[in-house]
Amino acid sequence: MAGRRVRGVIGPAWWGLLESVGLSHDRYTRLPAWQRRGLVFALWATIAFIVVVAFDHRGSDVIATLVVLVVVGLLGGHVPCLSGWWRRGRVLVPTLRSR
Repeated sequence: MAGRRVRGVIGPAWWGLLESVGLSHDRYTRLPAWQRRGLVFALWATIAFIVVVAFDHRGSDVIATLVVLVVVGLLGGHVPCLSGWWRRGRVLVPTLRSR
C-alpha cells in the first residue's frame, strides 16, 4: 500500500520536472527506443556519479566510476532492438528488428 502512495507522488513529480525542461510524457513516448534508453542511462549514470562523489573523499573512485560509465554508455548505445525469436533446430535465436 505504501509503495502505491510513493509511486503516486514520484511519477507526477518526475513528469512535472521533465515538462519544466521541455520533455513532456507525450514527447518522450514519441522518441525512438534508443533515445529513451539513452535518457534513462544518463539519469542513472548521473545518480551513480553523485552518490560516488558524495561518499568518496580521496578521488580515486570518482575516476574509476567515470571510466565505467563511459564504457557502459558507449556499449549500451549499440545494443540492438530485438523483435522476436526464431527456432534454429533446438536453439532459439533472437531476430533483429528491421528498419
